[in-house]
Amino acid sequence: MTPQEQKQAARDFVAFWTDKGCEKGQTQPFWLSLIRVLGVERPETAIEFEDKAHIDSAHGFIDGYIPSTHVLVEQKSLGKNLRAGIRQSDGSVLSPFQQAKRYAVDLPYSLRPRWVVTCNFAEFDVHDMEKPNAEPERLLLANLPDELYRLAFLVDTGSENIRREKEISKGAGDVVGAIYDALLAQYRDPSNPASLKSLNELCVRLVFLLYAEDADVFRRLQFHDYLRRFPARDARRALVDLFRVLDTPPAPPEPAPPEPAPPVPSAPPSFANVVAATAQGILDARARHPDCSLKILYDELTMPPDLRRAHQENDRAVMAAYGFPKNMTESECVAELFNRYQALVASCS
Repeated sequence: MTPQEQKQAARDFVAFWTDKGCEKGQTQPFWLSLIRVLGVERPETAIEFEDKAHIDSAHGFIDGYIPSTHVLVEQKSLGKNLRAGIRQSDGSVLSPFQQAKRYAVDLPYSLRPRWVVTCNFAEFDVHDMEKPNAEPERLLLANLPDELYRLAFLVDTGSENIRREKEISKGAGDVVGAIYDALLAQYRDPSNPASLKSLNELCVRLVFLLYAEDADVFRRLQFHDYLRRFPARDARRALVDLFRVLDTPPAPPEPAPPEPAPPVPSAPPSFANVVAATAQGILDARARHPDCSLKILYDELTMPPDLRRAHQENDRAVMAAYGFPKNMTESECVAELFNRYQALVASCS
């Protein structure tokens, strides 16, 4: 399924299930259809329902369980409040999430859920069991075509991206897409692979210029002010001249007295080949999609699954090379690298 086909499948899913939702009769077709939208050709092999799933004899049946990703589903009918308590058959009052946690306790340890998803056909609440006391992430059925990537974890063991992308990132992607489309229309043969390769390279350079201007690598608005000096018909020549200047190697610096090189935190040499191989995997994955623009390749919704997996494998290899745990945040990684660097500097002084 191509990214465009998947987005259309998500639209069709939303159109069909809007204002529908009976827990007893429609849970299974709802989840089978959703998993098919996520790219699983035989969804019946991916999820287990009441008659196949693990049974807690004291408390009833688990509505759904996805073994490959350790996802437990607690389904309610349309209109049910996912955050409110519901009276159980034993007289207790539990929210759907509390009910799911009670079921999870009776599962074998190897089958305990990594994720708990409570759903009422119109809303999905995603609970990360690594953070069981945190607020769940909520996804609305109506937003599924644009936010399908947030449910990728249901079938992709390497995906944990359930948070909504920042609006600023989406806006930046839209701007780059508009630039790409406008430039593509100027090519004599826009379907030619060489033209697409050239256009991708041009867009990468333009994004760098915009970033450099915003991050104060250049003077504020320097790129903007440069282009304003030229009429539109001369924009191409202006960019060619600018790129020629930027491609000029800097003059060699004056020789300085040799100083001991500061110690640099490094990973064990044994990991170098693994990291290099996964980095090559990213390039190989991109090469398998020559007709896709950078906007499509790196949009959260349309990113090809093999490219996403290649990046995830590279991330895991780099983290393993430094001995970092998988759940370490970016800021924690940076802080730990600086700590190691300071320790190395202290040991050499």
